[in-house]
Amino acid sequence: EETECVITITVETPAPVFIAEEPIHVEVIPLNDVPVISNLNPPWETFENVTKEFTFSVKDVDGDKLSVFVESTSDLIEKITLMNVTNNQVTPTDPSVPVQIRVEIQPVANRFGDADITIRVSDEIPPDVVQTVPFTIIQNGCPTIDQIDDRTINKSEVVEEILTLIDSEGGLLTIT
Repeated sequence: EETECVITITVETPAPVFIAEEPIHVEVIPLNDVPVISNLNPPWETFENVTKEFTFSVKDVDGDKLSVFVESTSDLIEKITLMNVTNNQVTPTDPSVPVQIRVEIQPVANRFGDADITIRVSDEIPPDVVQTVPFTIIQNGCPTIDQIDDRTINKSEVVEEILTLIDSEGGLLTIT
């Protein structure tokens, strides 16, 4: 935005005082507030072979269009998908209200361990905002069953046994 203002320059000399007024143009450059990433709620984790969705929020008080990128260089991550963002772009409808971003993370099959997920948000004016979220892929352990004691039974005898099956991760168990 351009505006005109008057700057008065006074020069004091032994002679009479001279006052000169000259219009100059002043360009006001507004400051850009960087975007904000919030509501990450780390740590993010899932079990091996289980794709999981996470959410976080982005906000830009200037109301700028935001570019959102979620990436990982880890070989434990198969795929990262932004669920509600098109072409990595989101435009806040109200700058005071954060926009919730949904991201789906698919780990590589049959692998587990720790990885970093990097979230980068830009409003096209540097600097970008970058946050790293720890991501843990937990090994999906085998279910356990109570020990069945050895016994001898007759050919026509019916045996009834109550067994306790446990999946430490809380998964669905199929019994055949």
